[in-house]
Amino acid sequence: MKQQFQSQAKRIGGYIAEQRKRCGISLCELGRESGRSHTALSRIERGLQLPQVRTLMAIFSALGAGRRVIRDVKVIGRRVQVLRKAHLLSQPEFARLIGNSRHSAHRVHDWETGSIIPGIASLMRICSALDVDFAFFFGLTVRPI
Repeated sequence: MKQQFQSQAKRIGGYIAEQRKRCGISLCELGRESGRSHTALSRIERGLQLPQVRTLMAIFSALGAGRRVIRDVKVIGRRVQVLRKAHLLSQPEFARLIGNSRHSAHRVHDWETGSIIPGIASLMRICSALDVDFAFFFGLTVRPI
């Protein structure tokens, strides 16, 4: 994992650990509630692993992390669109900026409409290209930077 991705993973993992402890539940209990193993959750909390989007959603849902945390995956796509438009980029320009090939402009459209969920790697490329905090996509920060 690159250094900036490691810091993002640690931030997300730290948030999860903080919320879990605040709720007074163990890793095993969180694992049962989220459908994930306690060993995987431990790696996530320590910032050693950045989970898939659906895994994060399951964890946040199991924690009942409050209204701030996004539970609807379509909102992630809308946040991608907000960022793209804020930088005055077309979908093809945005796809090229984040390192996707030209035909991936269709994928950007699908993310924005909620047809498909952006993967972790794509979200990380967006973070890197636009200097955005990963937590923004999940409602953990209100502002993208």
